[in-house]
Amino acid sequence: MARMARRILPGTTIRLAHVEPGVSLKVNLRRHVMFWSQGLARFEPSTVRAIRAAIREGDAVLDVGANIGFFSTLLSRWVGDGGRVLAVEPEVENRGLLRANLDSNGCGNVTICECAIGAAPGIAEFSIDAATGATGRLGTELTASELAVGTGKVQVVETRVETLDSLCEVYQVTPSFIKIDIEGDEIKALEGATRILRTARPVIVSELSGLGGAEVIQLLSREKYRMWDLESSQIVGPEDRPFMIVAIPEEQEQGERARNIKEAIGAESTSPASFLQG
Repeated sequence: MARMARRILPGTTIRLAHVEPGVSLKVNLRRHVMFWSQGLARFEPSTVRAIRAAIREGDAVLDVGANIGFFSTLLSRWVGDGGRVLAVEPEVENRGLLRANLDSNGCGNVTICECAIGAAPGIAEFSIDAATGATGRLGTELTASELAVGTGKVQVVETRVETLDSLCEVYQVTPSFIKIDIEGDEIKALEGATRILRTARPVIVSELSGLGGAEVIQLLSREKYRMWDLESSQIVGPEDRPFMIVAIPEEQEQGERARNIKEAIGAESTSPASFLQG
């Protein structure tokens, strides 16, 4: 159905009411079937609940893989006038809709970062899926969307790459929260975030759809994070392969923010001793 829709639908835009009252999202009918086909309220609801619970007014947060602003517009509202959002999006057409959605919703506390995120800064190839044009990743490998609904084709362009450490230094941001959804490159993003993982200690919500999912779990474990599967609400073990996780620094687990997150996702209020060592 998704393949058929993308062949016959026009590339026009419509505006949809978002899950937060007073916020709306402009989407492209052909490119963004995932947003309008079931309504925005049914798009990744467990992730929305976890992020809402993780955010406080005044927070500085990162939306890595901002796309057209589904989460950036919400984050802007939740952090309030005293907060700040860095919205990272390398793809040109997505970035155009991202900017339009931020402007129409009065998101003056959001800064758009026109780059990809990786393990090292530089210039790199970036593949955009041919099925939707709406997702992309570093390198020339197929994106998750292309694998799911495409024909195995990608458009390869060049993009600027920054690390999360360098981005936070440039914009003088100490993030309390980071959302990462970059089509399987999440491990690369975290490999370039050593400084902020060890000093800022942000809560992280990340997709683990690619081959690097196991490496993400290992890396966050080494950095003394505990992780929960957002779909099952269960604590993540070394052999688990969840689609989406929330990761909380071990020393924050009994704090108010962590309690709010675990309550929002239906996780146990206490967790067993860590079994992901070193």
